[in-house]
Amino acid sequence: MAGRREHNKRETRRSLQDAARRLFEERGFDEVCVEDIATEVPVSRRTFFNYFDSKEAALVDPGPSRVDTLAALLAGRPADEPLLNSLCTVHIQFLMTDPEDLAARMRLVRANPALRQRWITAIETFDAEVVRWACTRTGLPPEAVYPQLLAGIAGTVSRLAMEHWDPDTAPERLAEVISCIYRLLAALGNDADLPPADRGCEH
Repeated sequence: MAGRREHNKRETRRSLQDAARRLFEERGFDEVCVEDIATEVPVSRRTFFNYFDSKEAALVDPGPSRVDTLAALLAGRPADEPLLNSLCTVHIQFLMTDPEDLAARMRLVRANPALRQRWITAIETFDAEVVRWACTRTGLPPEAVYPQLLAGIAGTVSRLAMEHWDPDTAPERLAEVISCIYRLLAALGNDADLPPADRGCEH
């Protein structure tokens, strides 16, 4: 029974997210209110606020299922793989889970400054999962610098990738941009390896 209830909650959350995206695309972000999103599902306004604290959150907050997806991808990497390589691979897999949906949401974020800060905050939702994984792999405690550094790298890569990826291009282009950013990270210790003008990281 508990499993079914949890499934229904996740379905409702996803329905609210989809409704928010659809209405923002159709009417414009400023023309849509919480009541519009709730009615579209349909659920009550009170039910909406059981899941999200604002209409901005309904578009960009990831929710438990996305955190679970990230955790599973991280746990699936080989134990002997360099951590930065693992992080790069998982980053691409994670963001490419539904690239069309991601592209639609990024177009809305870029077009509406009110969504940008909320999106940046949403990225930080995943920090704890990256720290937990890094601690498991290294044996370090959560307060150690290295696990927190890896989480910071993942968040920075996400922000840079979304800045330099054009959501109107093919989804594969996002994977190329992410790979390029991680290559630049790996080359930071040797300036001779840095490509001129970040070649390959632009759109």
